[in-house]
Amino acid sequence: MLSKLKAIKAALPRVNPTQPTSDPSSAVELHVIREGKHKSASSAATVLVINGFMSGKGCDVSDWLEVVDALYPDHKVIHVKWKAGNLSDLLLDEGLVQLMPSVTTQDSLIKKLGVAGFSAINKVSGHWRKAFAETEVVGAALANLIEQDPELDACVLMGHSLGARIIRHTMERLTTNKVSQCYLLAGAVSSHSKLWKTIFDTHADTVFINCMSKTDSVLKYAYKAGTLFRESPIGLHALEHKSHTAITNLDVTDVASKHTKFKHKALGELLKKAFSDVKS
Repeated sequence: MLSKLKAIKAALPRVNPTQPTSDPSSAVELHVIREGKHKSASSAATVLVINGFMSGKGCDVSDWLEVVDALYPDHKVIHVKWKAGNLSDLLLDEGLVQLMPSVTTQDSLIKKLGVAGFSAINKVSGHWRKAFAETEVVGAALANLIEQDPELDACVLMGHSLGARIIRHTMERLTTNKVSQCYLLAGAVSSHSKLWKTIFDTHADTVFINCMSKTDSVLKYAYKAGTLFRESPIGLHALEHKSHTAITNLDVTDVASKHTKFKHKALGELLKKAFSDVKS
């Protein structure tokens, strides 16, 4: 059986997760959703929102305002547009989803589904890995833009799904403390402490708010398959650091029952109530 499993995995197509899919100089576009009501740029932090996948035609970010308006009603808001893929490419069909709770490893997946089933999951995994590579390019480009633009000093980053992954890459690239708060919603990025340690050490004054949902099936099953069981996402697992004092892990299951149900007024009001003291 072991030799059969190895043969199956060896025959499957692979995507190089380290290979960039875009030129960093063209990976990001910043679109102003609205101007701030304050007289000067220095009087209020700019809020940058980052989607994890395309919404409609890729330009509709009105759902973000339901969250932002509860926290930063008078602030300038910018949409960080990138080449996000379609959520449908990142999902498993219903039959595979039903099997996933009993699967814990790549080998057990092959045993349960056989070659055809594993090939279907590997196709989904390929879309995830391609998206992961793209987020790294986007994060580098966004960090460069933030470093160069004085109007983005003390900015606030809000990312949903793969948008939270972009935030991690952005913070990893930033060498200065230019970001005041990071809101990570349904984060499709590993919670492994080694990946975050340098970020937390470098950005000791940045507030990190990690919003998790226990019923997020996309992260439970599709992301699990997409990473071939190698990652536990922050959208399901807490972020931790020994000395960083401004990390909060918030269970928002009551107002965000699904992966696509985070960007709405109820979540904004919950965050406002919980974190009114961290805004700037």
